[in-house]
Amino acid sequence: MRNAYKSLPPGGLAVLADRYLSDDGTKPLDRPVSHFVGSSFGLATRADMIEALNSCGFRAVKSRNVYRDVWYITGIKPKLKT
Repeated sequence: MRNAYKSLPPGGLAVLADRYLSDDGTKPLDRPVSHFVGSSFGLATRADMIEALNSCGFRAVKSRNVYRDVWYITGIKPKLKT
């Protein structure tokens, strides 16, 4: 996330898409998926991903369920003050 923040220009949009996010880690596929997913977040919850974007400096962080169990989480890098 920090690399994405550094790489994006001011006003840039970060978009995370995930099919296996859950709110509490208790969905039926959560445990098996955790063994196969190659992610630096391991098996993160939606709240974990939102916090990751916020902690890197992204603002206007939003999560949206786009289809069944597919989530988009977005955040905007603040524009420079002039």
